[in-house]
Amino acid sequence: GFGGGTSSTKFAEAYQGKDDLRNAVVDLTAGAETVMLGFCAESAEEGVNALKEWVSALQLPRGRLHGMDEEGVPLDMSTFGSVYIKYSSKGGQVFEPGDANLNGYDGAYRGVYFNPVLPDGEFRQYAVLPLDLFHEGPRDVPHVLKRTSLTVEEVQELLSPVQASLTALGGFVSIVAVHPDTSVVELKYSGPGALSYGVRDALLASPHIKDVTFVS
Repeated sequence: GFGGGTSSTKFAEAYQGKDDLRNAVVDLTAGAETVMLGFCAESAEEGVNALKEWVSALQLPRGRLHGMDEEGVPLDMSTFGSVYIKYSSKGGQVFEPGDANLNGYDGAYRGVYFNPVLPDGEFRQYAVLPLDLFHEGPRDVPHVLKRTSLTVEEVQELLSPVQASLTALGGFVSIVAVHPDTSVVELKYSGPGALSYGVRDALLASPHIKDVTFVS
């Protein structure tokens, strides 16, 4: 009801642990396959600003904002009233990855609905979070954020901490191929067989990697 919406909004605005909250959102985003956001704002300007801040801070895909024009003619949003903006990093049947859709909203909630989709497929929703959570950027949070797909650079970063120890123990590993479509990494390894398990475990710690294979 409206009482719940008002209470939730006041709590979000007054919440003091925003640094911890930022860290939690960033960590969940870094491990997510898809992120969906819902912005309930007092005005279109406030909602769009929050959308830009969250997407930029979390390094999510940026697409088009639908609902800001009518047949290509920009709408005057100054008197539009409260809005709800729905964002998806994955897109859908109509929208592309990173697109968002703006609509009027007559509810009492003000804040952000945060839905990270992790590899386990479980439904998670955290709400309502402060609209201005990333107003000053992601302070005191890890610099490695969301990647849209598995990259050679990510695999290199994961291997880097174990390379020195591996070499000292007579092992050697190199990247043969990275397959973003299947989340599989192919490696070439030489050295004590037991060490290869440590290499494999280091890579599987990433939510973007589903399997590691060794080729001769």
